[in-house]
Order: sequence, then structure tokens, then C-alpha cells
Amino acid sequence: VAVPGEGTLIIGSSLAAQVLDTEPRPAVTDDPAGMVLATPYEGRYLRVMPAMIGTAGLDWLLKLLDVKIDALDALLVQSPPGASGVTALPFLSASGERAPFVDARARGRFDGLSPLTGRADLVRALCEAVAYSARHCMETLGVSGTVTACGGGARSGEWARVFAGVLGGDLDVCDDAVGIRGAAQVAWHALGTPVDAVAWRAPRRTVTAERGLIDHYAEGYAAYRRALDLAREGWSTR
Repeated sequence: VAVPGEGTLIIGSSLAAQVLDTEPRPAVTDDPAGMVLATPYEGRYLRVMPAMIGTAGLDWLLKLLDVKIDALDALLVQSPPGASGVTALPFLSASGERAPFVDARARGRFDGLSPLTGRADLVRALCEAVAYSARHCMETLGVSGTVTACGGGARSGEWARVFAGVLGGDLDVCDDAVGIRGAAQVAWHALGTPVDAVAWRAPRRTVTAERGLIDHYAEGYAAYRRALDLAREGWSTR
């Protein structure tokens, strides 16, 4: 990220949503969650929502289904947007969730199952749910600019299409070592070595948000938020 309002989404074992800001202010939310990270640059802070589960939940499901990770894109193509009516809540960490809300009792689930449900539907439902969680985090952080995704999950072209549709805009994707580049730039800056920040930014490709997917996932996200609200009521009575 370079301009305040821009966001970064790290789709790794956990799911980290970050937005660059000019002040160390927390996210606007009724739930105490997230953190603020100082950067080495004056007037630049990262507001972060580190959700517990990203690709780790997918790894669990693929292992359960006895499917290799290299089959992910093919499975996502086999199930239509909306996963044939199957939906999920992606809170599959034994520790619960920490962003964009904190609840140690949070647990995952699948809904809408039937004898017609296949492996591809389960995989797509979980991938869509992780993307909904990412949107929830980004909305809580107040993202207003370009979102760039990186991490192992971003390497899936089909999952990246889901993220772009759910987030409602084109998604830049980096396949390079973003963290190493950032660390090197910070070190050069500290040593007084001029760095062309634009040239040094990791190469990226753009995944276009498709109009039909944006509309479809807007409805899906609203249903996800309703299901989450009801689930949180249930968790609170345990």
C-alpha cells in the first residue's frame, strides 16, 4: 500500500486485512477487534484485522475430502456461484475468531446441504465464506482505495475471481515476495539510500470484478451477515 485508503489482503493460513491511514486510529466498530501498526514513515499507519482462518480452513476441508490443493480451481469451476445453495461460516479455528469481532466460542458450519451436494459445492461455499469474511474486515477498516491480495490463496485464479466479486471491485494480485520487498525498502530508507518506491513495488496482475458476480455476491454477503448475527446470538448462550 502507498496511498491512505488502499488495502492489502494477505490470504495465508490466516486472513489479514490491512488499510493504510494517516492517523493511529482504531477501526470504527462496536466490536473491540484489530490493531494499529506503526510504519517507519511519518503519518503512515496500518489498521489491521487479522482474521483467524484463511487457507487453513481450506486445507482442513480438502484433507477431509481427500482432495489435493492443485484441484482447487477445477473444483471451483464445477460449482456455480452460490455453491448450489450451500453456505458456510468460516470460523474453523479452535480458538474462535479475533477479527472483525472477538469471540473464542465462534465455530464454523455448513448450511443448505442435501444428497445432491458434492465436494465442489462444499469447497466453493467455504471459499466464498472466507471472501465474505475479508469483505467484513475491509468494510470495518473503511477501505476506500485499491485492494491488493497476496499469499498462497491469491495464487488460485478462480478464488481470486471470487474475492474480486465479493469485494465489489478489481483486485490487484501479487505473486511475488511482498514482505521481503517491503522489508528491503524500509532498510534502504533507514540507511538513507534513495528508493524508487513505484518501481520497487511487487509486480501485480489485475483480476477484473465481473458485474454479474458483484451483484450476486452482494446478496450473498447480506445473507452471510444475517447468518453471522444469528450465530453470534447462539454462541453467546453457550
